[in-house]
Amino acid sequence: MVVGNGLIMTGGDRVLVLIDGRRRIDPQINEQAVKAYTGIPTMAMIERIEVLKGGNSALYGSDAFSGVVNIVTKKGTRNETSIDLSAGSWHRYQYEIANQGVADKLSWFLTGKLYKSDAPEYKSGMASDFWRTPTTESSSNTLSARLDYRFTDRDSLTFDAMHIAGKYRQYNHAWHDYDNSTPTNRELINDVAVTYNFKEGTSTPGWLRYVDNYYTLSNVGTENPKSHLHGIEYQNGWELGQHKFIVGLEWHKSKASNPLYGYDAEMTTKSAYLQDTISLGDKWTLIPGVRYDHSSEFGKNWSPKVAANYRPDHKTKFYATWGRSYNVPLLSELYSMNYISDGDYSDIYAENFTRVRNQPVPIFNIGNRKLKPEKGNSTIIGIEHDINEKTGFAVSYFQNKMDDRINWTFMGPNYFDDDGQVYYYANVGNSFPLKSRGVEVTFHQKIDDHFSYNLGYSHTRRHLRNNNGDHSRYLPQPNGYRLGLSYHNRGLKMNLQGVMASAINTNLRAAWWSDTNVAQAYPKRRYAVLDFNLSYDLNDHTTFYFKALNFTNQHYSNTTSNVYKWDDGEFHKQVYPGSGREFIYGVNCKF
Repeated sequence: MVVGNGLIMTGGDRVLVLIDGRRRIDPQINEQAVKAYTGIPTMAMIERIEVLKGGNSALYGSDAFSGVVNIVTKKGTRNETSIDLSAGSWHRYQYEIANQGVADKLSWFLTGKLYKSDAPEYKSGMASDFWRTPTTESSSNTLSARLDYRFTDRDSLTFDAMHIAGKYRQYNHAWHDYDNSTPTNRELINDVAVTYNFKEGTSTPGWLRYVDNYYTLSNVGTENPKSHLHGIEYQNGWELGQHKFIVGLEWHKSKASNPLYGYDAEMTTKSAYLQDTISLGDKWTLIPGVRYDHSSEFGKNWSPKVAANYRPDHKTKFYATWGRSYNVPLLSELYSMNYISDGDYSDIYAENFTRVRNQPVPIFNIGNRKLKPEKGNSTIIGIEHDINEKTGFAVSYFQNKMDDRINWTFMGPNYFDDDGQVYYYANVGNSFPLKSRGVEVTFHQKIDDHFSYNLGYSHTRRHLRNNNGDHSRYLPQPNGYRLGLSYHNRGLKMNLQGVMASAINTNLRAAWWSDTNVAQAYPKRRYAVLDFNLSYDLNDHTTFYFKALNFTNQHYSNTTSNVYKWDDGEFHKQVYPGSGREFIYGVNCKF
């Protein structure tokens, strides 16, 4: 998995992120790929993170193109309070407190966090007006709560709530320095869910859930955009002989508005799904499934999926999955500035760009009510094998294809001046890579009771629909390498994590409308980022820890960069590099 402009997994950046199996709000932001980032719980609240590779549209959501990441929160199991204090580079500090408890049938887990940091720096020698990080200083306050009330051994009620109030100052123009006039953006997230769980502890648990999520971004003095998602979700299952059926129904309504961009719209989605796990003897398992979605904007769609597992023995598993996916546009992509695409963009500049050109907004994104949903399919074939109790490996091949990919496209030099840049949303079609394929290899070994390591390699290629030419230039890791070393002895724990990449395309790729004025590229063909973590348990109640992130101070980027050429003939670079060397130290106390 690559964290950059969105999450990239099995060659695609349409990864569905869930919290406790439920969908989060889709904020009206600029790109589909990064909508998963909003509203992640604090680390103290996270019990584990589950990852499913490939298309899993039938059970989890029609937009699960490349995979699913499910963040599972903690349930109160004992009476305990913990305090975590940390500080680090760039005037970074974080204070977090967590309290959990159990009282008869009621349990709770509560967290609160204060965070603040100045702008991250990056490798010395690269700093200039056009090599920069996306934000200056940022801060956030987070409150999370999970309450569980158990009626019987088989049913319970769960209440989840999260409040995030954050602010950050963003570099608002590509060719000005940071200064005190840079606008402060304020982000607010309120997330609530109430779930009735039944048939717990069985092979087919079920639930009935109500979700309500609110998001707003106060940008340049006005509250825009706003998003509100609420809905009802139901899932149940039955085990009948060799079959284990899972069925579900969902209803969601999304509302979004942006006064600056002139839209106030809503969309309703109704969904139903069915999945069957069929045991064919002791070695074979077949898992077919299908999902039906009906959108108020785009009508009906069917998303099938099928998977098969074969275990010749207890050490080896062969598996194969195939699934189709379907993703409707965001409301902002449809209605921003109330534009209907007709192929003539002259009216956009006159009516919309002029309307906002005096606002301190660097990029104007114009909607397109003729957008079509993204459609695609994903295939994975693999093997997992344990050589012995301490050593194992896994190999997989993946291939996926996406039609009508949605992206924002630069309108051209006539709509680009000192006041900002104008983009419109479009199904980019053959202008962007639509096919991906590749392999992943992992190996792990436990040397003794104290030391273990793991290795990984992935190779990914992208092509146009007609397979003409290699278009992997948009991939941050065409060749990706992983290294993990772990040592623990009593209260001492040390980990070294390495992420390396090679064959990155640094050649300038001109935009569709020009081969001289604007281009995109990565800054380096290869990089190696190493992170080191150390912790020491002083006793059962106190732990000290230290982190050195990117301690070799590599200059790298997981996001393509824009390069502009003005009338003076000089190139000006607008780059979003990853953070440079960073040190964090802290202490965690439990009582």
